[in-house]
Amino acid sequence: MVSNHQFSQLNDIADGNFYLAQRSQLQEPQTQRKPLLASDIYQNVVELQTELVSRFLIDGTLTFVNRAYCRYFGKTRRELIGTNFLLLIPEVEREEVKQQFLSLTPSNPVKTYECTSNGDNGEVNCQQWTIQAIFDPLMRSVEFQSVGRHISEQGLTERRIELKHLSEDIERKSYELKQIKEELRNIYSVLAVIAKDITERKQIEENLQEKTQQLQAILETIGEGITLSDTEGCFEIFNPMMEKITGYTTAEANSSNDFIRLLHPEEAEYREAWQRLKEVREEGKISEIKTTILTKNKIRKNLLISTSLVRCKNREMFLTAYRDISENQQIESALWSNEEPFRHFLENAPIGMIICDRKSHIISVNTIVCKMLGYTESEMLSLNITDINQPESQEKNLLLKEQDLLRKLPLYQLEKCFIKKNKEAIWVNVVVKLIRDLQGETLYGFGIVEDITDRKLLEAIIQESEDRFHAIFEQSAVGMSALTLDDKFFRINQKFCDIVGYTHIEMLSLTFQDITHPDDIATDIIDKQCLLGGEISNYSIEKRCLSKNGMLVWGKMSLSAVRDRTGKPQYLIVAFEDISDRKQAEAALQESEAKYRALMNDAGDAIMLADMQGNILEANKNAEELLGYKKKN
Repeated sequence: MVSNHQFSQLNDIADGNFYLAQRSQLQEPQTQRKPLLASDIYQNVVELQTELVSRFLIDGTLTFVNRAYCRYFGKTRRELIGTNFLLLIPEVEREEVKQQFLSLTPSNPVKTYECTSNGDNGEVNCQQWTIQAIFDPLMRSVEFQSVGRHISEQGLTERRIELKHLSEDIERKSYELKQIKEELRNIYSVLAVIAKDITERKQIEENLQEKTQQLQAILETIGEGITLSDTEGCFEIFNPMMEKITGYTTAEANSSNDFIRLLHPEEAEYREAWQRLKEVREEGKISEIKTTILTKNKIRKNLLISTSLVRCKNREMFLTAYRDISENQQIESALWSNEEPFRHFLENAPIGMIICDRKSHIISVNTIVCKMLGYTESEMLSLNITDINQPESQEKNLLLKEQDLLRKLPLYQLEKCFIKKNKEAIWVNVVVKLIRDLQGETLYGFGIVEDITDRKLLEAIIQESEDRFHAIFEQSAVGMSALTLDDKFFRINQKFCDIVGYTHIEMLSLTFQDITHPDDIATDIIDKQCLLGGEISNYSIEKRCLSKNGMLVWGKMSLSAVRDRTGKPQYLIVAFEDISDRKQAEAALQESEAKYRALMNDAGDAIMLADMQGNILEANKNAEELLGYKKKN
């Protein structure tokens, strides 16, 4: 007779019990598992059994019988395989037997029953069968295995008692199997959570790397020097523009032990710079100052330096922006050399300019300021400076003006908010110079106004990686776009759309060549090849583009590549600055200078320009001949 334990072994060998096999695989090391020929083992084992062993499909078709089964029914294996075992049972019992094995479920896979069969000599034999269902991974019954034995009437009674104990044992085994299944489900749940955590961490790392590369691309193309240093002067960020402004590399700055000393070799300037950093650290305020530095090549440059205290990696660090304003300073000095060139420059200057009287009424303003604030020129001339100041800035502005009047300072500079016509606030950097008469009384004030809204946004962006990139890209004062390696737009900011006149949706269907002037398409092919090949990290070029309405747009384009971990370029970041006004101003300035020189040289009269002290600043040829003096070279 086959015991319960042997019966379970037969099932494990025959169908590779799904849950028990999985549990053993979890417990057994991978290197120790070897493939087993389960069918061979199964056949060898069951052939030795004296019990009747068979397997059949859901429709009753026999797929396997052992020797004992064949002997009992007096048929060969060939005669039995492929036939329906129900035909061996009296017709009146067939439906009941069929219901016995069809009622088996994953939660109740084993059942014992008795039935009769007709022998070859016409006598009726009685058997007791234990049947178990075999399920596929979807828990559908696909095959059944039965083990039977011949019983007499007395033996049947004894067998029923035995089966009661067997049923209890099966119930206990079923409970243990349920426990094993629950254990496996818990293991699978833990493994699923671990796999999910690993996947999410991987995605976070990849996103962080991409944002870092995007930020690096912005730092490489921004037009200001940006540094991030600890309180000991060690730089973690020292962008390419900073290297261009100062002439020093990051390694040279960090190895100097005192970079401020390199920029300010004079003791007074050096102490002032350290005092400014001390105030930023102690008071937590933003320091803005115009100062002069000495570059590596011993060239003096005028800079506007903005420093603030930030916390990064649980440390206090200085975030500093350096803007080269040497050209602006030269322009400011040249404005006062001649009234007519000054008026011409006022209108065509690439930066905002305002002139006010002593009561702060606006008496002159250029186009840049009008566009900046959204007013027409006539509307601006009807306003007072207080009308465009943000209310929070009024008290500070009046205090500085009072201090300037008392101290007789030549000029002062501050950052403040202006209110546009549409009530929108913008950040501006204002440099104010008060023009006085011989008695020192204020005649009027001259202000250079620069829209620094984008720089203010950049300072906030740097403190938060994702926010920094989003703000600098979407709110930049220059056109920003991201290109595929075949120059298709897949991300564009509104400024770029405004510059070329296309909507955001229209831009996504274009390539950069589609908006480039035909004569300029090939101007940067070599530079781009070097960039994609990793020979250079970025490059800048001036080129012409065509807007949607066909108008010519001059732009300064800065290009850098965002690369993956292997250094392979993934896409391109493009900063496009509209310099059409500057190009027009340069052309107009050249034309005006030519007319002025022609007027001076071709005039029939002697013409001289002199300052208030009588010093001759310029004289034409007729004046030189008249006075008998020659212009000094």
